[in-house]
Amino acid sequence: MAYASKNRNYVYGNTLYIAGTSKPSDLITDLTIPIKNLNKTERYKISEKLLEQNPDVDTIIGHSLGGAIASTLIEKYYSHPTRKVQARVYGSATEKHLKNIKYYRHKFDPVSIFNVNPDVNTFYFKGFNPHSYEGF
Repeated sequence: MAYASKNRNYVYGNTLYIAGTSKPSDLITDLTIPIKNLNKTERYKISEKLLEQNPDVDTIIGHSLGGAIASTLIEKYYSHPTRKVQARVYGSATEKHLKNIKYYRHKFDPVSIFNVNPDVNTFYFKGFNPHSYEGF
């Protein structure tokens, strides 16, 4: 549903879902990941606003770019005094590991190659696409 939504985010119950790269403007956002400026992008700000508008959300699930956004949001809320949020990220190019994030990666996924210590590391190909969020 996040991939189908206009802003690439979807809230269902207590969970915020964030889609990965899915439109040309996202490619520019992808470039901000290595230089640690993701929190200044429009995609991040949309997700952060949704998180703030939905106080019941305690779980963020993201794939690829969405996983990097989720990880960056968790960094902000990691030591928040009143709001505890956890995340699951799939195929994300994140290097940091925080205890309230569970990391999923398919072997041979070129995007998540720098995630060297995922919680779940599977071998899965659907249509020869190791960057899929399916198969976990």
